[in-house]
Amino acid sequence: MSEKATVSHNESHDGSTSNAGITGQKSKASKGHCKRFWWIYMAVLAVIVLIVVPCIIFVAVPRMAQSKLDAAKLDIDSIVISQAESDSFHMAINSTILADNGVHATIRAFEGNIYLLSDGVSPDAAAHPFAKFGFPEVESSAAVVVNVSQKVAVEDVDSLVAFNEQLLSQEFVNVRVEGDTQIRVAGIARDYPVTFRKDVQLKAFNGFAGISVSNINVSLASINNFNGTVHIPNPTVFTFEIGNTTWNNYLNGGANVGSAYIRNLAMHPGNNDFFIWADIVQGPVLTALGKKPVCESAQGDLTFQLSGKVVENHGQSIPWLATALSAHNASVTMPVGAAVAKALNAKVPCSQN
Repeated sequence: MSEKATVSHNESHDGSTSNAGITGQKSKASKGHCKRFWWIYMAVLAVIVLIVVPCIIFVAVPRMAQSKLDAAKLDIDSIVISQAESDSFHMAINSTILADNGVHATIRAFEGNIYLLSDGVSPDAAAHPFAKFGFPEVESSAAVVVNVSQKVAVEDVDSLVAFNEQLLSQEFVNVRVEGDTQIRVAGIARDYPVTFRKDVQLKAFNGFAGISVSNINVSLASINNFNGTVHIPNPTVFTFEIGNTTWNNYLNGGANVGSAYIRNLAMHPGNNDFFIWADIVQGPVLTALGKKPVCESAQGDLTFQLSGKVVENHGQSIPWLATALSAHNASVTMPVGAAVAKALNAKVPCSQN
């Protein structure tokens, strides 16, 4: 009796045929393939690591770091300019950097250049900073307080004068703080080059708008014949220690009628009061007081324009400050007629002309 070949069939209870045998054969083939070609998979993995990891380290992380730095905001809390000399001054800046706290990093110390942005326009390649300032190393967080104080050399007089002119005469002044530095992201043992660049708009002195003079006294002497208390508002975050100042004094925007003096002029945020005195040429003033409608008023208000002439600090002339103060005339209206009437015990009459 001949034997028949038997083929085993594993059936499920529902009558379907199982593929266990076929699956087992495929699994063995797959294991054999991996065993034979494992080196290919390792090579591919190595290539991926060699390409992707450097891209992350050298491209993605630096771009992310620069992007986070660009998104940060620089707030200037206060600036103190003091100890002015012909070739230097002392500057202290209190500031806060507001940033995304999601990435922890260290920004290395760097030298920052501070530029004037004329009308908010970025400085061109030929622009020179009016100050160079050293910024310390800081650790990133949601709000980083950065306080720095140092002596600043006057390296470009024209740039410094241009900044001070806008600071003293305009309502706002725009500056850029810029410098190349390095940043280290937490978890990566290397520094990446980045550029710190922040544009900041600051409230300026606005031509000393709101200046006034009270407690006016006049005399018939040829010199030192006027004095009073000058009130100068400072709406800025600047404390500006200017020094001993001499001002040209123009009557109604016309003739120069003498010189005025303010000693130890230091502008602090808020209201500032100083003693002011002057050597006034009396003829033009008396003529103006005798003209209508000035002579018809009890106060006899006259408007003068003060323009910076000389600035001295510790016996040293400070031309870069004097030039800035002369670029804009500060107008002040004073009740000179009432002061003259008090001094003469008689009111200046209206002229017939």
